[in-house]
Amino acid sequence: FHISDGQNMTGVTVGLRGMNGDERSVLSLIAFTAPKLPGGKITQGQIVTSEKFLGSHKFEPGTTDESTKRTVGQIVRDLRVKHGCPILSDSEGYWIPQTLQEANDNLMKLEQTVKARVSSSFETYRELLKAFKLTPSRYFEEHGKLL
Repeated sequence: FHISDGQNMTGVTVGLRGMNGDERSVLSLIAFTAPKLPGGKITQGQIVTSEKFLGSHKFEPGTTDESTKRTVGQIVRDLRVKHGCPILSDSEGYWIPQTLQEANDNLMKLEQTVKARVSSSFETYRELLKAFKLTPSRYFEEHGKLL
């Protein structure tokens, strides 16, 4: 993949070695099909429709699209974490960024989302500790100071 910083092209090398067939299929859809779609993004639903075998199990009839969507989410996570794929996402779908600015903008939104969720969770945690008169975890209290 090549991502531009506005002046130069930056290469992101992703090795296909070690990827399973599901990972290759999903990566192919994100890298090659998404750019051709309106908005340049592909949704979990579109991936499920295209790759009907994802998340299905021969001996477990009744697999739903929801379980397949969870499988797609796990595959995307594995592509990012295990294989270093530069896949971005938002409420509109998955895509490979074209510029470093696009990647930075998406990561700043993700950072804001994570901070908000963690802050809300810590608030709930502390209120429940008070309600049940429990002793707080030192680990959580130390990390909570960072918020």
